[in-house]
Amino acid sequence: MLGTKDQQLQKQVRSSLLPLLFHMQDESCSVRQASREALLRAANFLKWKQLRQLVETAQTWRIGECLLVRARRAEEYLHQSLTYLESPQESLREAAVRFTGLVGQHLRGRSKEKLEDICTALQGLQEDSSPSVCCLATQTILLLRAPGKMTPSPGTLQGLCYRLRRAWERWHCPLRGDCVCCWSSAAS
Repeated sequence: MLGTKDQQLQKQVRSSLLPLLFHMQDESCSVRQASREALLRAANFLKWKQLRQLVETAQTWRIGECLLVRARRAEEYLHQSLTYLESPQESLREAAVRFTGLVGQHLRGRSKEKLEDICTALQGLQEDSSPSVCCLATQTILLLRAPGKMTPSPGTLQGLCYRLRRAWERWHCPLRGDCVCCWSSAAS
């Protein structure tokens, strides 16, 4: 049984996981490396074998899925990710949009109000100075507002990619082929 101090320390470590994940996308190589190492140590401390393996293999978006499924802290993670939507770094805004979309998929069918809050927060990024952030935000909103349930399972990265591709097919993007969403479709 864990003592009160151990429980508090675990809570602090768990609350640092998402910022560490985002900073694995930082523009600075030293920040990316330090974040990766800290996330790896956090996974070891928490004894999360899957998280450790995902960090070791740099599967960043599977790390996001792992956090949502394992930690069951979607609303806290949502609050953290929304603050990164305002980051001056394009790479961190992109990471925040992607993760916010994952949270939206996770909350889909459970909280329409939270889903609409997510879409509202992402709407501001439709005018972002970065074309890839703008495109990604637009597609994520379309995906989250799309009616019905699509396959594969919406709680997975494959489900999110599938929905993004479907939204892409329905809506023409002037950046076709030049945004992050298009790259993942082309790689599939």
